[in-house]
Amino acid sequence: MTLRETLLPRLAEWASAGEDRPSERFPLPEHGWTACLTAERVDSVGCRILELQLTRDNPVAEDADALTSQAKAAASRVTGLMEPLRLVEVDRVHQVAMLRSEGPPSNGDFVQYYEVRFHGRNLIRVERIKASKNHPASRGAIAFALTHEVIAKLVEDLVRE
Repeated sequence: MTLRETLLPRLAEWASAGEDRPSERFPLPEHGWTACLTAERVDSVGCRILELQLTRDNPVAEDADALTSQAKAAASRVTGLMEPLRLVEVDRVHQVAMLRSEGPPSNGDFVQYYEVRFHGRNLIRVERIKASKNHPASRGAIAFALTHEVIAKLVEDLVRE
């Protein structure tokens, strides 16, 4: 069973118990990863995500070349978001690779974009950022809506090597 096929029914069963900022862990041991979603709202077809975090169950050794390859491949595979992703930078010393939306839309004095950070090869974080275009600069994470199908595909696209 693919990661997507494993995760999709579990997402469909997720229901927030009325808590503020519902969060759920989805261990995927047969695929070697755990997905953790923090949302603003959860319903039967999707959610408004604040953060998606993916953690490898059995960490692998850090390797800057492998990290770069993984980030580039992920950027080319992820197709379910509103904007395509592009590799912005790889910090080989700190083992961090960053993907951002290519050509993010502007809304007045702000720009919104997806940001995917690979912290080594063992942790991936996905957020949508709203940033000011004017001084003083400000930026912060905002909720973004995805269906369960898109979430499952996104997870699979990000962790596949």
